[in-house]
Amino acid sequence: MTPRHKHTDAEAKLHPVTERLSMKAIDEFAELLRLLFTPVTALGPITSEKGRFTQGSKPPRSKFWPEGSLFHFIDMGMRQGRKASPFERFPNLLCDDGGVELADFIGWDCVDPRVAFVHTKCGWQPRVSASTLQSVCSQVIKNLAYLRYGLPKLPGWRVRWEHPWSLRGHELARLRAGTAGPAQARADLLSLLSSPTTRKEAWIVLGGTLPLSQLGEEVASGAPGPSVVQAMHLIIQTLRACAELQVGLRIFCPH
Repeated sequence: MTPRHKHTDAEAKLHPVTERLSMKAIDEFAELLRLLFTPVTALGPITSEKGRFTQGSKPPRSKFWPEGSLFHFIDMGMRQGRKASPFERFPNLLCDDGGVELADFIGWDCVDPRVAFVHTKCGWQPRVSASTLQSVCSQVIKNLAYLRYGLPKLPGWRVRWEHPWSLRGHELARLRAGTAGPAQARADLLSLLSSPTTRKEAWIVLGGTLPLSQLGEEVASGAPGPSVVQAMHLIIQTLRACAELQVGLRIFCPH
């Protein structure tokens, strides 16, 4: 089980890191890497979010995203199951991808009150890319109000949740595990998100990009390149935004 306030120690590092880029700041950022990041070897070769579906004259209604895709990895890893997973599992799982989304996936538990908004991004090369990170960090930040307060008009719950997820004619059920339907999912989430006792987290899951080993090596060298410096500040900005609203931040990336 993830500690209830794992991000608390990371929050304490924000002020000195953002004031100056010194050796002390670099050391402190290295500690942030240890606190926030979970290295996952299996994420290294994943370079596609949704994967490539088999082509056909009439695309079928699929049960799963193609193996090797980031969505398949998350879908299998967040559901209740016996196989080892780098993710905390949830009894309820929804794919909210597309349009004005809250997250790519939303996991929640009404018994052990917790909610996770999961934001994904893939890259084509195993390197530190600030532009790739900027895209997914902006997704986290712009949806923090919903994760923190559970505003009544959750975007998409009627427009998308009542219809299957689709890509080029291929369809999958949006409700991946647990809840009986969109109305119940909305009711569960509004109840959990409006409660001060619910543990709320934003997850960033990266496939094929931002390997932690490379990021750590550059930081440890004492002279990180421009992409690493930019990535450092993006992470700090995202952590600060989460911390201000009492939302935990976790980042899963290649080893």
